[in-house]
Amino acid sequence: MKAGDTVEQARDFLLAPGGGSIEKRPVKRLFQAGYAQAWSRFFADLKAGKEAHEPRYRKKGRCRDSCYVANDKFAVEGEIIRLPKVGAVAMTESLRFDGKILGATVSRTADKWFVAIQVDVPDAQFYHNRTAHDVTGVDLGPKAAATLSTGEAIEAPKPLKAALRRLKIRGRRVSRKLEAAKVQAGFKPNSRLPKGARLPVSNNCKKSFAALARLHAHSAHIRADFTHKLTTRLCRENQAVVIEDLHVKGMLANDKLARALSDVGFGMIRSQLEYKAKRYGTRLFAAMDRAAAADLPEMTMEEIQAEVDAVRAERRARRERERAGRT
Repeated sequence: MKAGDTVEQARDFLLAPGGGSIEKRPVKRLFQAGYAQAWSRFFADLKAGKEAHEPRYRKKGRCRDSCYVANDKFAVEGEIIRLPKVGAVAMTESLRFDGKILGATVSRTADKWFVAIQVDVPDAQFYHNRTAHDVTGVDLGPKAAATLSTGEAIEAPKPLKAALRRLKIRGRRVSRKLEAAKVQAGFKPNSRLPKGARLPVSNNCKKSFAALARLHAHSAHIRADFTHKLTTRLCRENQAVVIEDLHVKGMLANDKLARALSDVGFGMIRSQLEYKAKRYGTRLFAAMDRAAAADLPEMTMEEIQAEVDAVRAERRARRERERAGRT
Protein backbone atom coordinates (compact mmCIF):
# COMPACT_ATOMS: atom_id res chain seq x y z
CA MET A 1 0.00 0.00 0.00
CA LYS A 2 1.34 3.42 -1.00
CA ALA A 3 0.54 6.98 0.02
CA GLY A 4 -0.94 7.61 -3.44
CA ASP A 5 -3.60 4.90 -3.06
CA THR A 6 -7.15 6.05 -2.64
CA VAL A 7 -9.25 5.41 0.45
CA GLU A 8 -11.30 2.81 -1.42
CA GLN A 9 -8.14 0.93 -2.47
CA ALA A 10 -6.87 0.96 1.11
CA ARG A 11 -10.16 -0.37 2.47
CA ASP A 12 -10.28 -3.09 -0.21
CA PHE A 13 -6.73 -4.04 0.75
CA LEU A 14 -7.73 -4.44 4.39
CA LEU A 15 -11.10 -6.14 3.92
CA ALA A 16 -10.24 -8.49 1.06
CA PRO A 17 -9.80 -12.13 2.17
CA GLY A 18 -6.10 -12.76 2.47
CA GLY A 19 -5.26 -9.39 0.91
CA GLY A 20 -4.59 -7.39 4.04
CA SER A 21 -1.98 -7.89 6.69
CA ILE A 22 -4.50 -8.05 9.57
CA GLU A 23 -6.86 -10.83 8.47
CA LYS A 24 -5.71 -13.08 11.34
CA ARG A 25 -6.26 -10.48 14.03
CA PRO A 26 -9.54 -10.37 15.92
CA VAL A 27 -12.06 -8.14 14.19
CA LYS A 28 -13.17 -6.59 17.47
CA ARG A 29 -9.76 -4.92 17.87
CA LEU A 30 -10.68 -2.67 14.94
CA PHE A 31 -13.29 -1.07 17.15
CA GLN A 32 -11.03 -0.33 20.07
CA ALA A 33 -10.56 3.36 20.68
CA GLY A 34 -6.88 3.79 19.87
CA TYR A 35 -6.86 1.27 17.04
CA ALA A 36 -9.86 2.80 15.29
CA GLN A 37 -8.44 6.28 15.74
CA ALA A 38 -5.15 5.26 14.17
CA TRP A 39 -6.84 3.82 11.10
CA SER A 40 -9.11 6.87 10.81
CA ARG A 41 -6.05 9.12 10.81
CA PHE A 42 -4.43 6.88 8.20
CA PHE A 43 -7.44 7.10 5.85
CA ALA A 44 -7.70 10.86 6.39
CA ASP A 45 -4.06 11.31 5.36
CA LEU A 46 -4.62 9.15 2.28
CA LYS A 47 -7.65 11.19 1.34
CA ALA A 48 -5.73 14.45 1.76
CA GLY A 49 -2.86 13.17 -0.39
CA LYS A 50 -0.37 13.24 2.47
CA GLU A 51 2.29 10.66 3.22
CA ALA A 52 0.47 7.93 5.15
CA HIS A 53 1.75 4.91 7.03
CA GLU A 54 -0.25 1.96 8.28
CA PRO A 55 -0.63 1.80 12.08
CA ARG A 56 1.77 -0.60 13.74
CA TYR A 57 1.61 -2.23 17.13
CA ARG A 58 3.64 -0.45 19.76
CA LYS A 59 6.89 -2.00 20.85
CA LYS A 60 8.29 -1.84 24.35
CA GLY A 61 11.15 0.62 24.58
CA ARG A 62 10.34 2.17 21.19
CA CYS A 63 7.27 4.23 22.08
CA ARG A 64 5.65 6.23 24.87
CA ASP A 65 4.35 4.06 27.70
CA SER A 66 0.63 4.78 27.87
CA CYS A 67 -2.72 3.00 27.79
CA TYR A 68 -6.36 4.03 27.59
CA VAL A 69 -8.89 2.93 30.23
CA ALA A 70 -12.63 3.13 29.58
CA ASN A 71 -14.85 4.85 32.12
CA ASP A 72 -16.44 1.58 33.27
CA LYS A 73 -13.04 0.04 34.09
CA PHE A 74 -11.86 2.45 36.80
CA ALA A 75 -13.25 4.50 39.66
CA VAL A 76 -12.15 7.76 41.31
CA GLU A 77 -12.71 8.22 45.03
CA GLY A 78 -11.21 11.48 46.27
CA GLU A 79 -7.45 11.18 45.83
CA ILE A 80 -7.64 7.44 45.08
CA ILE A 81 -8.07 5.90 41.63
CA ARG A 82 -8.77 2.19 41.19
CA LEU A 83 -7.29 0.81 37.99
CA PRO A 84 -7.82 -2.68 36.53
CA LYS A 85 -5.11 -5.23 37.45
CA VAL A 86 -3.37 -2.56 39.55
CA GLY A 87 -5.83 -1.74 42.30
CA ALA A 88 -5.98 1.44 44.36
CA VAL A 89 -3.38 4.08 43.53
CA ALA A 90 -2.93 7.34 45.42
CA MET A 91 -3.03 10.55 43.35
CA THR A 92 -1.35 13.84 44.21
CA GLU A 93 -4.67 15.71 43.95
CA SER A 94 -8.36 14.96 43.63
CA LEU A 95 -10.34 15.45 40.43
CA ARG A 96 -11.02 19.17 40.03
CA PHE A 97 -13.92 18.93 37.57
CA ASP A 98 -17.51 17.88 38.12
CA GLY A 99 -19.15 16.01 35.29
CA LYS A 100 -19.39 12.69 33.50
CA ILE A 101 -16.10 10.78 33.31
CA LEU A 102 -15.50 9.58 29.75
CA GLY A 103 -12.19 7.78 30.14
CA ALA A 104 -8.61 8.05 31.29
CA THR A 105 -5.11 7.71 29.84
CA VAL A 106 -2.35 6.35 32.06
CA SER A 107 1.15 7.32 30.92
CA ARG A 108 4.72 7.32 32.14
CA THR A 109 7.28 10.13 31.82
CA ALA A 110 10.76 9.22 33.08
CA ASP A 111 10.12 7.46 36.42
CA LYS A 112 6.77 9.11 37.17
CA TRP A 113 3.28 7.96 36.26
CA PHE A 114 0.40 10.25 35.28
CA VAL A 115 -3.30 9.79 34.63
CA ALA A 116 -5.27 12.17 32.40
CA ILE A 117 -9.01 11.85 33.04
CA GLN A 118 -11.47 13.01 30.39
CA VAL A 119 -14.51 14.74 31.89
CA ASP A 120 -17.58 16.12 30.12
CA VAL A 121 -18.17 19.37 32.03
CA PRO A 122 -21.02 21.89 31.69
CA ASP A 123 -20.49 25.15 29.81
CA ALA A 124 -20.45 27.19 33.03
CA GLN A 125 -17.36 25.29 34.14
CA PHE A 126 -15.68 25.16 30.74
CA TYR A 127 -15.78 28.86 29.83
CA HIS A 128 -13.79 31.51 31.72
CA ASN A 129 -14.16 35.27 31.98
CA ARG A 130 -11.53 37.60 30.59
CA THR A 131 -9.85 40.15 32.85
CA ALA A 132 -9.30 42.66 29.99
CA HIS A 133 -10.52 43.24 26.45
CA ASP A 134 -7.44 44.39 24.55
CA VAL A 135 -6.28 43.50 21.04
CA THR A 136 -2.67 42.41 20.62
CA GLY A 137 -0.35 40.93 18.02
CA VAL A 138 2.26 38.30 18.86
CA ASP A 139 5.54 37.83 17.00
CA LEU A 140 7.23 34.52 17.85
CA GLY A 141 11.00 34.23 17.63
CA PRO A 142 13.95 32.16 18.86
CA LYS A 143 15.49 34.99 20.94
CA ALA A 144 12.38 36.50 22.52
CA ALA A 145 9.71 33.82 22.63
CA ALA A 146 6.95 36.38 22.10
CA THR A 147 7.13 40.06 21.20
CA LEU A 148 3.78 41.77 21.70
CA SER A 149 2.48 44.67 19.64
CA THR A 150 2.80 46.83 22.76
CA GLY A 151 6.58 46.43 22.55
CA GLU A 152 6.87 43.99 25.44
CA ALA A 153 9.34 41.16 24.83
CA ILE A 154 8.76 37.93 26.73
CA GLU A 155 11.90 35.83 27.06
CA ALA A 156 11.72 32.05 26.99
CA PRO A 157 13.43 30.02 29.75
CA LYS A 158 15.19 27.84 27.11
CA PRO A 159 15.55 24.79 29.36
CA LEU A 160 17.25 22.67 26.70
CA LYS A 161 20.07 25.18 26.32
CA ALA A 162 20.53 25.35 30.09
CA ALA A 163 20.63 21.56 30.47
CA LEU A 164 22.58 20.76 27.29
CA ARG A 165 25.92 20.21 29.04
CA ARG A 166 24.39 17.84 31.60
CA LEU A 167 22.48 16.03 28.85
CA LYS A 168 25.72 15.37 26.95
CA ILE A 169 27.43 14.06 30.08
CA ARG A 170 24.59 11.71 30.98
CA GLY A 171 24.21 10.65 27.36
CA ARG A 172 27.87 9.64 27.21
CA ARG A 173 27.45 7.63 30.40
CA VAL A 174 24.58 5.71 28.85
CA SER A 175 26.56 5.16 25.64
CA ARG A 176 29.55 3.76 27.53
CA LYS A 177 27.36 1.33 29.45
CA LEU A 178 25.69 0.14 26.25
CA GLU A 179 29.07 -0.49 24.63
CA ALA A 180 30.12 -2.48 27.70
CA ALA A 181 26.91 -4.51 27.44
CA LYS A 182 27.70 -5.26 23.79
CA VAL A 183 31.12 -6.62 24.70
CA GLN A 184 29.61 -8.66 27.51
CA ALA A 185 27.08 -10.17 25.07
CA GLY A 186 29.86 -11.13 22.64
CA PHE A 187 29.47 -8.36 20.05
CA LYS A 188 32.18 -6.06 18.77
CA PRO A 189 32.31 -2.50 20.16
CA ASN A 190 30.64 0.18 18.02
CA SER A 191 29.00 -2.52 15.90
CA ARG A 192 25.40 -2.60 14.76
CA LEU A 193 23.28 -5.10 16.64
CA PRO A 194 21.52 -7.76 14.56
CA LYS A 195 17.75 -7.69 14.51
CA GLY A 196 16.21 -9.34 17.56
CA ALA A 197 19.38 -9.20 19.67
CA ARG A 198 18.93 -8.26 23.33
CA LEU A 199 21.62 -6.84 25.57
CA PRO A 200 22.04 -7.57 29.28
CA VAL A 201 20.91 -4.57 31.31
CA SER A 202 22.67 -3.99 34.63
CA ASN A 203 21.31 -1.96 37.54
CA ASN A 204 23.80 0.83 36.87
CA CYS A 205 22.62 0.96 33.26
CA LYS A 206 19.01 1.32 34.44
CA LYS A 207 20.06 4.12 36.77
CA SER A 208 21.79 5.93 33.93
CA PHE A 209 18.72 5.57 31.70
CA ALA A 210 16.52 6.95 34.47
CA ALA A 211 18.83 9.91 35.16
CA LEU A 212 18.87 10.88 31.47
CA ALA A 213 15.10 10.53 31.21
CA ARG A 214 14.55 12.68 34.31
CA LEU A 215 16.67 15.49 32.87
CA HIS A 216 14.76 15.39 29.59
CA ALA A 217 11.46 15.41 31.48
CA HIS A 218 12.59 18.34 33.63
CA SER A 219 13.35 20.41 30.53
CA ALA A 220 10.01 19.50 28.96
CA HIS A 221 8.10 20.45 32.13
CA ILE A 222 9.79 23.87 32.29
CA ARG A 223 8.92 24.52 28.64
CA ALA A 224 5.31 23.38 29.12
CA ASP A 225 4.91 25.56 32.23
CA PHE A 226 6.13 28.63 30.32
CA THR A 227 3.89 28.05 27.29
CA HIS A 228 0.82 27.44 29.46
CA LYS A 229 1.35 30.64 31.42
CA LEU A 230 2.03 32.66 28.26
CA THR A 231 -0.98 31.39 26.31
CA THR A 232 -3.30 31.72 29.30
CA ARG A 233 -2.24 35.33 29.80
CA LEU A 234 -2.75 36.19 26.12
CA CYS A 235 -6.25 34.69 26.01
CA ARG A 236 -7.30 36.04 29.42
CA GLU A 237 -6.26 39.65 28.76
CA ASN A 238 -7.28 40.08 25.10
CA GLN A 239 -10.46 39.81 23.12
CA ALA A 240 -8.46 39.28 19.91
CA VAL A 241 -4.98 37.83 19.38
CA VAL A 242 -3.12 37.92 16.06
CA ILE A 243 -0.27 35.46 15.55
CA GLU A 244 1.95 34.52 12.62
CA ASP A 245 0.90 31.63 10.42
CA LEU A 246 4.25 29.85 10.70
CA HIS A 247 5.19 26.61 8.96
CA VAL A 248 6.91 25.11 11.98
CA LYS A 249 7.74 21.78 10.32
CA GLY A 250 9.54 23.56 7.51
CA MET A 251 11.41 25.82 9.93
CA LEU A 252 12.64 22.81 11.90
CA ALA A 253 14.23 21.47 8.71
CA ASN A 254 16.91 24.17 9.14
CA ASP A 255 19.68 22.46 11.13
CA LYS A 256 21.04 25.76 12.41
CA LEU A 257 17.70 26.89 13.88
CA ALA A 258 16.02 23.61 14.79
CA ARG A 259 17.39 23.38 18.34
CA ALA A 260 16.59 27.01 19.22
CA LEU A 261 13.08 26.78 17.75
CA SER A 262 12.33 23.50 19.50
CA ASP A 263 13.54 24.96 22.80
CA VAL A 264 10.85 27.66 22.57
CA GLY A 265 8.01 25.40 21.45
CA PHE A 266 6.30 27.24 18.59
CA GLY A 267 3.93 24.38 17.87
CA MET A 268 2.83 24.11 21.51
CA ILE A 269 2.09 27.83 21.69
CA ARG A 270 -0.09 27.72 18.57
CA SER A 271 -2.07 24.63 19.64
CA GLN A 272 -2.62 25.94 23.18
CA LEU A 273 -3.82 29.30 21.90
CA GLU A 274 -6.35 27.58 19.67
CA TYR A 275 -8.14 25.69 22.44
CA LYS A 276 -7.75 28.32 25.17
CA ALA A 277 -9.20 31.01 22.90
CA LYS A 278 -12.45 29.02 22.87
CA ARG A 279 -12.55 28.89 26.67
CA TYR A 280 -12.06 32.64 27.08
CA GLY A 281 -14.12 33.71 24.07
CA THR A 282 -11.04 35.22 22.43
CA ARG A 283 -10.82 35.55 18.66
CA LEU A 284 -7.60 34.11 17.23
CA PHE A 285 -6.27 35.26 13.86
CA ALA A 286 -3.33 33.77 11.95
CA ALA A 287 -1.66 36.44 9.82
CA MET A 288 0.63 35.81 6.85
CA ASP A 289 4.14 37.20 7.18
CA ARG A 290 5.26 40.15 5.07
CA ALA A 291 7.71 38.16 2.95
CA ALA A 292 5.03 35.70 1.89
CA ALA A 293 2.50 38.46 1.35
CA ALA A 294 4.93 40.39 -0.86
CA ASP A 295 5.19 37.41 -3.21
CA LEU A 296 1.44 37.32 -3.80
CA PRO A 297 0.09 39.09 -6.90
CA GLU A 298 -2.02 42.18 -6.36
CA MET A 299 -5.72 41.35 -6.65
CA THR A 300 -8.87 43.39 -6.46
CA MET A 301 -11.70 42.54 -4.08
CA GLU A 302 -13.75 41.16 -6.98
CA GLU A 303 -10.93 38.82 -7.99
CA ILE A 304 -10.44 37.65 -4.41
CA GLN A 305 -14.17 36.97 -4.04
CA ALA A 306 -14.17 35.06 -7.32
CA GLU A 307 -11.27 32.89 -6.09
CA VAL A 308 -13.08 32.19 -2.82
CA ASP A 309 -16.30 31.27 -4.65
CA ALA A 310 -14.38 28.92 -6.95
CA VAL A 311 -12.77 27.14 -3.99
CA ARG A 312 -16.13 26.77 -2.23
CA ALA A 313 -17.75 25.43 -5.40
CA GLU A 314 -14.95 22.89 -5.79
CA ARG A 315 -15.41 21.74 -2.20
CA ARG A 316 -19.17 21.37 -2.66
CA ALA A 317 -18.63 19.35 -5.83
CA ARG A 318 -16.13 17.11 -4.04
CA ARG A 319 -18.57 16.47 -1.20
CA GLU A 320 -21.33 15.62 -3.68
CA ARG A 321 -19.05 13.17 -5.49
CA GLU A 322 -18.20 11.54 -2.17
CA ARG A 323 -21.86 11.19 -1.25
CA ALA A 324 -22.60 9.68 -4.68
CA GLY A 325 -19.72 7.25 -4.24
CA ARG A 326 -20.98 6.11 -0.83
CA THR A 327 -24.47 5.48 -2.17
